[in-house]
Amino acid sequence: MTSQFRSIVLLPTIFIVVFLGAVLGSKSYLAFIILCFLLGEHLYSWNKSINGQKFQDFRVFFTDQYFKIIYTGLTLLIYLISSIFWDFINYWSFFGYAANFIIYRSLANEGTSQINSLPNVESRPVVSSFDEWENNKYNLEMILDRSSDKNLVFKIKDQLDYSGFLRTPKAKILIEQAKNSSSENLNDILEKINNLL
Repeated sequence: MTSQFRSIVLLPTIFIVVFLGAVLGSKSYLAFIILCFLLGEHLYSWNKSINGQKFQDFRVFFTDQYFKIIYTGLTLLIYLISSIFWDFINYWSFFGYAANFIIYRSLANEGTSQINSLPNVESRPVVSSFDEWENNKYNLEMILDRSSDKNLVFKIKDQLDYSGFLRTPKAKILIEQAKNSSSENLNDILEKINNLL
């Protein structure tokens, strides 16, 4: 048993079961014994699956854990309802336990194992190009101050904040060319940049 499972799942569940047993156990001993049996078996199989089953994708693991928490919560809720209304529903609460087992235990376990067996696609980290865009924009604004064509400068400045072209390597190359160009060639390079913005 891992210390995380003991701290996050086992100890809080034991506390809730003991608390509910102390508050409602006298209404129906049989309902409390059924609750202890069902949750004991569930926690044992849950701990066993954590130690033995390996998930290829962490999202499948968290989905599996989510369904197991839902099953535990619904089992406690069914016990709460059955112990309060034991005089009226008696053994009918067994149908609630059975439905909970079929829906949230059997189907969820089978579903997550089927999803886990699907071939997964290896994900790559997203590389942000925002810094590149900011650098290119800053450098281009510095270059625009050197241009004599005010109409072209206005057109480029109008599109600077909305252009995705500044994220590309081609934009960086053209901006470097403009930075190193003479004043005669500068407007030609800026015209190329304006057409690509």
